[in-house]
Amino acid sequence: MKQVQIRSLLIFPWFCMLMLGLLLASPLSAQTTKWVDQTGGSDANDGNTEATAYATLQFAIDNSTSGNAGTPSIINVKNGSYAATGLTSNIYSTATLISGKDYLTIQAVPGHNPVVKPAAGGIVSISIENSNHIVIDNIDSDQTTSLFDNWHVRGSSDLTVRNCTFEGGDDGIDFETDHTTALIEGNTFKNITTGSGDEVLDFTDGSYSDITIQDNTFLNNYRQITIFPPTGSTANNFVIRRNLMNGTTSQEAVRFNDGGGMLSNVTFENNVIMNSLQQGLYIKGPVAAINVWHNTFFNNGEEEIRLTGTASAVVIKNNIFHANGAHAALSVTSAFAPGPLAFEDFNLVYNTGPSTESGSEFPVTVFGANTITGQDPMFVSTVSGSEDLHLQDDSPALEFGTDLGVADDIEKNSRPHPAGSNPDLGAYEKEGVADPCQLYALFANQQVTIARSKHSASKGDIHSNGGIYFQRGDPNTYYGNLTAVGNIKIDKEIKIDGDATAGGKITLDGNAKILGTKSQYAAVAAIPSPSPSYSAGGPNVTVAKKKTVSLAPGSYNNVIVNDGGTLKFVAGTYNLNRLETKDDENKLYFDVTNGPVILNIVSNLRLSEEVKVVIFPDGEDGSEKVTFNTMQSTQVLIGKESYVLGNIVAPNAEVYLAKNVSFRGAICAKSITIDRDVVTLHHSSPGTLPFQKAPPEVGEQVTNNQQPVSDYELSQNYPNPFNPTTTISFALPEAGEVSLSIYNMSGQLVKQLVAREISAGRHNVVWDATDARGARVASGVYLYVIKMGSFTSQRKLVLMK
Repeated sequence: MKQVQIRSLLIFPWFCMLMLGLLLASPLSAQTTKWVDQTGGSDANDGNTEATAYATLQFAIDNSTSGNAGTPSIINVKNGSYAATGLTSNIYSTATLISGKDYLTIQAVPGHNPVVKPAAGGIVSISIENSNHIVIDNIDSDQTTSLFDNWHVRGSSDLTVRNCTFEGGDDGIDFETDHTTALIEGNTFKNITTGSGDEVLDFTDGSYSDITIQDNTFLNNYRQITIFPPTGSTANNFVIRRNLMNGTTSQEAVRFNDGGGMLSNVTFENNVIMNSLQQGLYIKGPVAAINVWHNTFFNNGEEEIRLTGTASAVVIKNNIFHANGAHAALSVTSAFAPGPLAFEDFNLVYNTGPSTESGSEFPVTVFGANTITGQDPMFVSTVSGSEDLHLQDDSPALEFGTDLGVADDIEKNSRPHPAGSNPDLGAYEKEGVADPCQLYALFANQQVTIARSKHSASKGDIHSNGGIYFQRGDPNTYYGNLTAVGNIKIDKEIKIDGDATAGGKITLDGNAKILGTKSQYAAVAAIPSPSPSYSAGGPNVTVAKKKTVSLAPGSYNNVIVNDGGTLKFVAGTYNLNRLETKDDENKLYFDVTNGPVILNIVSNLRLSEEVKVVIFPDGEDGSEKVTFNTMQSTQVLIGKESYVLGNIVAPNAEVYLAKNVSFRGAICAKSITIDRDVVTLHHSSPGTLPFQKAPPEVGEQVTNNQQPVSDYELSQNYPNPFNPTTTISFALPEAGEVSLSIYNMSGQLVKQLVAREISAGRHNVVWDATDARGARVASGVYLYVIKMGSFTSQRKLVLMK
């Protein structure tokens, strides 16, 4: 990268003095960033940098202030075994105390794995009291010496616990009082066995709501999860998904409600529950709206599910129950025996027996009309100690489920697969037969026609059950293999960098070339198209001009996005009668953090000009996670200069890509027509899609203040360090063409944030830590560089994760 003059360094000493004064004058409530290094730090340091880190975690907590929603306080922790002495919370001794803090994140430094390990018996590892919006990331808890509870939480709300390992002791996390909002994800809980009546996650002492427990591993614990609010309390809105629970030493894996209060609105999906000493899941009343679907239950010591409450309040669908041969897969009270249960169907029950734990429950022996009984689900392996509960190719559970709107499986693979099919039973979705909409960049049942292009950037294999026609080039090269049941015609100025195989004739006009193998009149098999089937109905949704609407998964009638509007989707399945964008510069934003997004459209998919599809956080790398299915027979239009990612499945329609469209993904249609200067890439193709028109900024919205400015200025970003977004401010004394870009420390361009004329005044640009493809960048140090005329300046920023 060319050396640049850094004018901002000329004022560095003055800037440091000013900042020091501001820091000394700052109120105690200002956001703080602290560092902890047990080996290289000292509590005599200020803790503000890695080089001046504290030595103890508790000292960092005590000297941190509460942050705010936009800029939480942060504690970065290096390797070490941390434990303070002399602390208590409630009546219990604790090795770490977080008290009276809000918006505080405590996280391991990348590459480090700190642990809190009390040195004596009967001491809690971490206690959180009267604190809100706390995030703890990759800070382990070791109770193998203390043999007491790992964490206590009381008087607090909005807790995030991720990537931590909890080992040994009585409880994992004991929520001792009412609690609202918690996210417990990506953790490992193991060998938490020393208690009597304790569990890994304990929700038994108050009212609880909005709790998500996902992507965790539970190994050899007393009991994994208990949710039963006491009399007069309630627990509701729990999501428990994508967890692996293997082995309990004393009790069932999960118990719902034994405390007298009401438990309601629980989704229990995509979990594997195996080898528990007692039941896999024990549900006792009073409960309401409990959904148990897409789980795999295997070899639990007694029933797979024991129901002693109101069985009609529990929906049990799309599960696999592989019992142990002696005990019943499902047991219920006499009022519901022998079945079928009102909301049990589309399951697979195998190896069920006659026994139940208690003589007051009875085995279910009559199942739903669509439940498979007596057939082995055909897991990959059921050998003790090396179980693999993925499904084999000949499993009867494949594509036997019913659509419940669950868009992924325990491994976050797309469900159903292939798109448009029925989902598999159990927690794992098998890829099954290769989906033509995934194998090929372009797949048509009748004809693929590609117009003249000035680009040599398109890549990906093409298949047609009819013909393929490349119109005259500009000249240009297409990279990929062509197969057609009918004829292939390639006009002059076109090169095909790949093989071409046709059941009919291959015609090359003028200087057209096939650089690979040319095979005509060959045996080319037709590939069947998908046959999607679904319906839609519900409210209409309209996104007003330049407004944003977030849509939850579900069924809708007509969904219209007006000029400059943004429509946001999250993981799940959407059934829409119509999806249309109007005018131009609309945005379809897909958050695939928690799994893929599937849009099932009945009558019309139509994207106007300059539509942009954004996939967060993966960018182009997430193109397989977004699918547009449509049953329409009218043309599917992708308007000119649009930027589209995903699968488009339209087996009854022509898909038309207008001029200058950029597309990454796979198109499966009755016919495909591609207009001038279009770039298409398959999901797996190397390279990056071009923006064929300067796109609207995504996550980098420029705001301005036109107060008079006398000189150029590039300010330090705020916050710094940051996660997930930071604001870069600059000042211009006059209007002009501005370039503002992010570089890594090797001098490589990461992303250009601004490249256009900007008015005079003060401006702010927000960077969301993504690269040019929209993918999240790694944590580390980056440069941001501004250029306007002869003015050039740069600064460093730090992304922390």
